[in-house]
Formats: sequence, structure tokens, C-alpha cells
Amino acid sequence: MSETVNMDKMNFGFGISLAIIAIVNALLTLGKELVPGIKDMATTVGSLIGINHHWVGHGIIILLLFVILGFVFSQATISNFFIEKFGFDQIRLLIFIMICTIIGIGLIGGYFFMHTFIG
Repeated sequence: MSETVNMDKMNFGFGISLAIIAIVNALLTLGKELVPGIKDMATTVGSLIGINHHWVGHGIIILLLFVILGFVFSQATISNFFIEKFGFDQIRLLIFIMICTIIGIGLIGGYFFMHTFIG
């Protein structure tokens, strides 16, 4: 027995934000490893709250992007477009979040595997 339940706009918006942030987090992590300026930028962001460390800045950047993107994608016109155009429901949103999370894990894990074992 399958039931279709209309997805709440906030659930959709923050679900899409979560999926995007999973990949952005991986890219920011790799960027900090590969480009010294990005690590310095994250350290500067962390120092804005008095803690001068790149992981604090990283967390602030990710949290702010998550909230901003969540509210942007929660707007009725944007969420309706994605729900109608791509047929997003709860299951498809969950699958999308899982795929993006796996991609993020693969990016970080793949980089550190290569860095550790290959050179």
C-alpha cells in the first residue's frame, strides 16, 4: 500500500540544502588541503568569533551555507519548481541526500587514500 504525501516546503528546502552541503563540505575540505589561501580564509572566519583555527571557520561556513540554502530552497516558487519538474517526493529526496553524502565521503576518502598510499 503506497501513499503519496505532499512534501513540506521547509523539509524539501533543508533536505536539498543538506545534499548540497555534503558535497560542498568535501570540496571545502579538499580545497583547504590543496590551496593554502582557502585554509587561511577558513582560519580568518574562525577568528571572527575569537577562535583562530581553520576547522572552526570551516564549520561556520558550512553551517551558514546550510541555513541560507535551506531557506532559499524552501521558497514556494523554487521548491514547487523542483518538486514538479523533477518529481521529488520523500523517497527521492532521501535517495538524493544519500547519493550526495556518498559522493562527499568518496571525495574526501579518495583524496586521503591517494595522499596516504600513492603519494
